[in-house]
Amino acid sequence: DDIEYALNSNLQFNLYQDNILIDSFIQDNILVDVYDNITTEKNQKKITIDISLGNLEIEPGEYQMKILSDDSSFIDKEILISLDYLTEFNYVGSTNNVTSGKQYIELYFSDQSLNYLIPVSRLIDSSDKLIRETINNQFEGPNESLGLMQHSIGPWSYKAALHETTLDLYYHSADVKPYGVGSSAAMFAVDSIVNSMTSISYINDVQFYVDEKNAGYAYFHGMVLDEPVKPLTWPKLYYGLKSSTDRVYLNPVQIHELDYKDVFSALQAKPNIIDKYSIPNIIEDSNTIVTIPKSIELLDIELNGKTLTINLSDNAQYIYGNMEKNYQMMIDSILYSYTSFKSIENVQILFNGEKSNDFYGYDLSSPVKANKYINLEN
Repeated sequence: DDIEYALNSNLQFNLYQDNILIDSFIQDNILVDVYDNITTEKNQKKITIDISLGNLEIEPGEYQMKILSDDSSFIDKEILISLDYLTEFNYVGSTNNVTSGKQYIELYFSDQSLNYLIPVSRLIDSSDKLIRETINNQFEGPNESLGLMQHSIGPWSYKAALHETTLDLYYHSADVKPYGVGSSAAMFAVDSIVNSMTSISYINDVQFYVDEKNAGYAYFHGMVLDEPVKPLTWPKLYYGLKSSTDRVYLNPVQIHELDYKDVFSALQAKPNIIDKYSIPNIIEDSNTIVTIPKSIELLDIELNGKTLTINLSDNAQYIYGNMEKNYQMMIDSILYSYTSFKSIENVQILFNGEKSNDFYGYDLSSPVKANKYINLEN
């Protein structure tokens, strides 16, 4: 948090964020607790400035500190220093590993504002009745500690039958009646069910029945459900989402016709990319976390076959200090986002052209895939 700078004059500092003046302060201003550490080495005055968050009374973010002198001889000697004040996140993580006698199921739950559907990997006992286990666990809803909406956002299915790759789900009209009131509730109910059930490898789509008849469009607020429903397969951007219990999940945002070359800037929430693809207001959500700091540069990107190579600036290796979960969130966000494209199976991540065989639990010495199980509940 401390820097030292020597100049033959008093110093004046201006602090900017996104080119907007946040605050200005001069030597001895109490806002920054400036103090002189005076030396007489070669007639230079050394001024030490504490620029910690506590002294500046600013929020975490990416800033530029502008240093200039009030001596007219140094007016054109302006110095800009980039400063990253980054928060440590309680990212829940992902994995490929499963405990013996256990298995993961992927369930889709809503945040408490009914804005987003979050995939959550729940560890359950191994079962040969995976479809019924998934239905029951989906209806059970998320664990309270997750900070997501506490109840199920979809009705319970009393019967299920698998025909080839289509799952038939049966509901009582009394149970689906509440979902005919509003379009948002209906859409979230159907999407949570379809995404949860098709996360089972041998299920491609879901057919809805109500009172033993094809659901058609009479239920779920007029949604047309006369044919099997498939999940969308658009590319996804995985931003962070902070829950009410301060847990951070990866939140997949589907973007139609997204170019993989724009993914990195989108995960940095660059305005030109947001405008280009009309990305929803997720970026303005106070609970949304941009997963890649803007000061990290994408030096190069190349797709060879189904392997994508991205070369990041060297600061990607240390930008978060010792905040291990932040690095894991960044890597997972990159891997899940890029491999959501059908044309990309794995990603080689380089740091200024160099590989890493131990990057906060990730072996990046060769191309890697996203972990199988995202947003661990346990």
